[in-house]
Amino acid sequence: MKRILSMLLAVIMVFGMFPITAFAEEVQSTPEAKITFTTDAGELKVGDTFSVTATLSENPGYASVKLSLDWNEAVVKFNGFAEIWDEDEEAMVIDTTLSGTIVVNNEAGVITVGRTTDRTKNGKLFTANFEVVGNGEAGISLKKEIGTDFVFANAAEEDITVVFDETDIENIVITAPVIIPVTGVEILEVANNEIFEGEKLQLTAVVSPENATTDKTVVWTSSDNSIATVDENGLVTAVKKGNVTITATCGEFSDTCEIIVKCNHSWKDATCTEPKTCELCGETEGEALGHSEVVDEAVEPDCENTGLTEGKHCSVCGEVLVEQEVIPATGHKWGAVSYTWNGTESCVASRKCLNDNSHAETADSVSVTSEVVKEATCTEKGQTEYTAEFAEDWAGEAKKTVADIPVADHTEVIDEAVEPTCTETGLTEGKHCSVCGEVIVAQEVVAALGHTEVTDEAVEPTCTETGLTEGKHCSVCGEVIVAQEVVAALGHTEVVDEAVAPTCTETGLTEGKHCSVCGEVLVEQEVIPVTGHTEVIDEAVEPTCTETGLTEGKHCSVCGEVLVEQEVIPALGHIDENDDYICDRCGEKLCTEHTEVIDEAVAP
Repeated sequence: MKRILSMLLAVIMVFGMFPITAFAEEVQSTPEAKITFTTDAGELKVGDTFSVTATLSENPGYASVKLSLDWNEAVVKFNGFAEIWDEDEEAMVIDTTLSGTIVVNNEAGVITVGRTTDRTKNGKLFTANFEVVGNGEAGISLKKEIGTDFVFANAAEEDITVVFDETDIENIVITAPVIIPVTGVEILEVANNEIFEGEKLQLTAVVSPENATTDKTVVWTSSDNSIATVDENGLVTAVKKGNVTITATCGEFSDTCEIIVKCNHSWKDATCTEPKTCELCGETEGEALGHSEVVDEAVEPDCENTGLTEGKHCSVCGEVLVEQEVIPATGHKWGAVSYTWNGTESCVASRKCLNDNSHAETADSVSVTSEVVKEATCTEKGQTEYTAEFAEDWAGEAKKTVADIPVADHTEVIDEAVEPTCTETGLTEGKHCSVCGEVIVAQEVVAALGHTEVTDEAVEPTCTETGLTEGKHCSVCGEVIVAQEVVAALGHTEVVDEAVAPTCTETGLTEGKHCSVCGEVLVEQEVIPVTGHTEVIDEAVEPTCTETGLTEGKHCSVCGEVLVEQEVIPALGHIDENDDYICDRCGEKLCTEHTEVIDEAVAP
């Protein structure tokens, strides 16, 4: 879409003033002014900016013209004017608004430019800025507004022909560019990738393809800037010893180069504890020299001065190898504090050190106080305790007791009489001093009265209870005169109740015991259950021709009781079916007649 902006550029064109008489003498041809329209646009794509410039030449004199500036809004965007007339030489640009329409002197579309000198001045009228927003023809043109003419500012008011030259901007065409993407980036190999601290190494990255149209900016980075840095142009600067990876990145592609930074060694000589060492990188050579030991002798402590343990130091570097430890002063070992009194008025404390008798201390008391510790009695003086106090803590306090209180008189107290009892004597009334206890009137002993005896009868013991012997006691005071002694219980007279063994049919009893005197059961007999029969099978006996048989039976092997009685099975008898006098069953020979034989008797 082509948009025409009625940008009325009222340009005050300054032409030379011709004398009026000149028109009377000759016929003048129509004056011409030339406006050339140029651009700085080259090959453009969306987002690019460019400008167009209108220039006045062959100016015949002072005149004005209204111009219109047109463009295709779908392809380019008007971004306002960069310059209007030559402002450095008295040009008067009163106001501009770069919004598509120029407003000057409150008149839309008009720019009024006036000059006070050199009215035939040629030069740039304006420069307008544009931005590419689409593809196609820009359609930029500068034309004289329809119906307007250049008009001289003098009385002649002659028309002026305007000649436009727009050949430079007729073919501003924006086409979509061919996009050729980046396909890789490569860091060119260097002759030597080892450099020393402080040195520089130029790396070069090549982006493929060479004619790529997308962003071919290469970003350089170092894996450790403390070892080596790299600037935006690939210039590597070594910082300290170490290995570092330099990376060149273009879009999503990258390549790396390993750089080895070497140290310019500055060697420090070996010491007792350290080998020869580079002060820059810390690299070492050889071994430490080792210390030269010197013994620092021990110092014994005393009461007031600390000591030292044995130590060692290096005579070369002075390093302490075995530190001497401070042994605290032994301190005074003070003996017991002794005190010397000056009467009861003052006291001196003193002590000596048991480690060194020459070390001694004394202290004078700062005060002495007194306290009665024992009142005077009827027989003895009272006592006063004197206490001396010292400013020094070690002196503690000293005490001294003096018997300096006079004796006192007796204080009589009556000692009441005591009545005698059965066993204890009594006392007559007496007197003593309540203070000192001295007897003033002695009490005399009254004899004891004696007991009134009563007999306590004996008690016979039984099987389970103890008895008592005969005793005596006093019926007045209840005191036991003859103690009753305990007679032990007689105990049971045991008789064994014999055990009864159980049988197959009757229960038994365990062994028990009872007392034959009182009949008490001592060990109860417990019932033993019946044992039950122990069955034995009596096997059946088959009958023969001449002997009876028996059925199967059962009896108890313990008591012999028949549990299942055997029944007699009759003899089978001989069978002689073929009359040969031989039993067909047992084979015995049969007789027709018996021949008796006497079996003789046997005397018992």
